[in-house]
Amino acid sequence: MMMLTVDDYYDWYLKGKSLPEIMREIEKLRKTMASLKSKMESPKYNKENSCWPNEKMQICATRAYLNRAKEAYAEAGGVYEPTKAEKKAADFAARIPLIDKIILNIDSFNLGLEVRTVRFRGERTYLKINNPFYSYPSGKTCRHQLPISKELFLQSIKGLNIGEWRPKYNVKRFGYTVIDGSDWSLEIYFSDEDKPFKVYGDNNYPYNFADLYELLSFDETGASLPGETRGLYFRVEWLGARS
Repeated sequence: MMMLTVDDYYDWYLKGKSLPEIMREIEKLRKTMASLKSKMESPKYNKENSCWPNEKMQICATRAYLNRAKEAYAEAGGVYEPTKAEKKAADFAARIPLIDKIILNIDSFNLGLEVRTVRFRGERTYLKINNPFYSYPSGKTCRHQLPISKELFLQSIKGLNIGEWRPKYNVKRFGYTVIDGSDWSLEIYFSDEDKPFKVYGDNNYPYNFADLYELLSFDETGASLPGETRGLYFRVEWLGARS
């Protein structure tokens, strides 16, 4: 796949096109985005054998092209009607400044329940990790201030496009059944006490779940916590899995 700048993409695929032609391009980009995410979320996905540019880079480029295509649609006199999924993503993005607490639960059959909680005090960001598998100086709990302000942390959350995530991730959608394995949940609470944002998963994860986990894996110096991913697996070892 050849990567184009957004301006080049506009010149090649959008410039001078009619509203129906631009809408067809928008629909094609939506399908491309969904296909790339599904590929990365599949148990068979192997990033080591991925093409270049890799799927994550392609998703980033496709999202930029899609945004430009929507702008071109408006510039051509159209009134773009976002899909239900796009409205959901936009609503979440608008509420990011109101985030008060983030809780990530990962329950592994072998390792037990790990809970990672982010809270804010003013502009300071705090991370607490309860994990029965690791030995922290304070016992089974690791608690510290992150070397990143609330504003920068929330910018990182915005970059993950969590509002685009499915409500539920299950490996059955790929035709697999897993005995035991792990499940997880992400809960995001807001200062206005409105309905929290929740996502769940059962042996299946969003394409960029590891990026969220990495964001919640810093120590007070900004370095990754030692050995944090030693016992956690995002991809199920398919021993005992049946298609």
